[in-house]
Amino acid sequence: MEKFSQKILSNAEKLYYLGDFQKSLELLTGLEEKKEISPEEQCFISILRSKIFNALGEFTKELQSLELAYKSSQEIEDVSLLFDAIILKAEKAIEMGEKKQFFELIGKAENLFEENKVELLPKLGDISLSKGHYYSIMEVDYTQTLKFYNQCSEIYKKNNDKQKLAEIFIEIGGVMFYKGELDKSMLYYEKSLTICKKIGYKHGIAEIYNGFGILYSYTEDFHKSLMYMEKSLAIAEDIKYKNDIAVSLVNIGEMLYVQGDLKRAGEYYERSLKEYRALQNSTGIGYVLLDLIMLYIEMNYEEKVKTNFSYLEELYNQYRFLFKEIVYYYQIAEALILKKSTRMRDKVKAEQIFKEYAVDDNVDFQLTIIALLNWCELLLYELSISNDPEVLNEIQAIINKLLHLEEQQYNYNLIASTYLLQAKFALIQFKLKEAQQFLTKAQQVAQEKGLQLLAMKISAEHDEVLNQLDIWENLQKKSKQISMAERLKYAKLNEQMDSMIRTRAPEQLEILSEIPIFLSVISKGGTAVIKFPFLDKWADKNIFSSFISAFNVFSKELFSKSVDRVKMGENIILLNPIERFTACYVIKGPSYLAQQKLIRFSERIRATPEIWNRLNEYSNTGEILLAKENPPLKTIIDEVF
Repeated sequence: MEKFSQKILSNAEKLYYLGDFQKSLELLTGLEEKKEISPEEQCFISILRSKIFNALGEFTKELQSLELAYKSSQEIEDVSLLFDAIILKAEKAIEMGEKKQFFELIGKAENLFEENKVELLPKLGDISLSKGHYYSIMEVDYTQTLKFYNQCSEIYKKNNDKQKLAEIFIEIGGVMFYKGELDKSMLYYEKSLTICKKIGYKHGIAEIYNGFGILYSYTEDFHKSLMYMEKSLAIAEDIKYKNDIAVSLVNIGEMLYVQGDLKRAGEYYERSLKEYRALQNSTGIGYVLLDLIMLYIEMNYEEKVKTNFSYLEELYNQYRFLFKEIVYYYQIAEALILKKSTRMRDKVKAEQIFKEYAVDDNVDFQLTIIALLNWCELLLYELSISNDPEVLNEIQAIINKLLHLEEQQYNYNLIASTYLLQAKFALIQFKLKEAQQFLTKAQQVAQEKGLQLLAMKISAEHDEVLNQLDIWENLQKKSKQISMAERLKYAKLNEQMDSMIRTRAPEQLEILSEIPIFLSVISKGGTAVIKFPFLDKWADKNIFSSFISAFNVFSKELFSKSVDRVKMGENIILLNPIERFTACYVIKGPSYLAQQKLIRFSERIRATPEIWNRLNEYSNTGEILLAKENPPLKTIIDEVF
């Protein structure tokens, strides 16, 4: 390439990486108009144009440029450009779901590399990167994805390619997030951020801040989430990276929606829609229109629903044969509108659409979840009217599918929420023990994954079920006379369904302290090795015997971890397994804070040899470890409770 052309093409590439796509395109067009372009220059221009059109969402132009690049790369002797064109086409095959074509192309790239190792050595990471993308997107196999991403990172380190190293750390951080390993995700984002700041890579910093925002939303720290998303938007606006501006705006809108700030959510959606329209990004426009339709349905803004649906319909008619995503957005939006109708035939049609999407494995995870939840809500409506027991089987199948998908995606918030839904579904069938087991599962998932607000909500729901056991047992006795509509009302199942559909964040509940009554540690054989009464009357042997009797009734479930609390008269017994023992805490009042204390107590006695060794010894001799005779135990009880 001539120096003049090389300089312009280099500047055009820099503008692309900065996100100034229009200026980059103008430079390319200007170069073509000023001089006769060599085949090598034309190939480079076509490759760069293809990348730009992809970022802009102009996929017809992208494909045209890609085909031109691929064709021209075969006719020149520049192996570097040929390699780039093959990799770019392989990436497009992933996007189009063409597995066979991907492996054919990646095989060509590998053969070309083997034949030209010296010249192509700096590009070795691109093969691993494409393979990582394939396993992440096409197979959702995160083990394989990480294998290839880690290969990339090693190659980029050897090549001292700091920008690509920063980018692959962002990719790895994203995979760790999807695996539910949030600490590792944060670690990789922070490693990337350090590099991006050193080299002044602002686009990378914007991506990382957006990643932080999503991470903090997942851990229910909505203030930090919004702060980082706004930082990401500010950087995108500063460097005029229009695609990132549109993405940041819609992400902030979705965060505000989750928090219930519907008016501001709508404002950000509208701004994002404007940006996507300026970019002529059809799939981006469709995505935001679906968000707006869901928002305005909830706000009962019928005219705005109609207006945005008409925009989506225009998009559908124009692009339905090109972009499957637009077909998905249009049909889901149509079903949501039909579901709102008071006419039964509209609800039936909506159910048919949701059902089709719920069983289609090729549909995006988020859309599948929307379809499943809304289909489930329609079935609950049918159940409340018909009392047909067959509908119960359909609902259970949906819940099973939800859990399967959520576990595949490591979406612990949804897993815990679905277990809560399953618990309420068990209640309306008077499966009271099963309901408690699912409540315990829901609590365990939320607790283990740091979802404090959700854990508090589930704990409060569990307490409510325990306090209403007598009511449920009485309803069970006259079950034939109790309609499904009444059962749904008692179980508040529709409220849980509504909360999941609207993806609303749990409300911050007031954390109330319990009244402590009695603390004990019991061996698997039912022998108490620690007894500590907080109330004097619980020192009485008869009261303690009734407690042990209650414990033995539930002991099998307790040691299997299927329940974490039981009702005993007016009190609640909280339970926490510690290997071959169970820590028991008898309380009156709310359980959540008390449960955290019991977990801390269990962890500390397990970590204290003077106590733990004595417990193992006393479980064989039948002796009891008294706090007044064991200072470390007394200290722990005083500090925790």
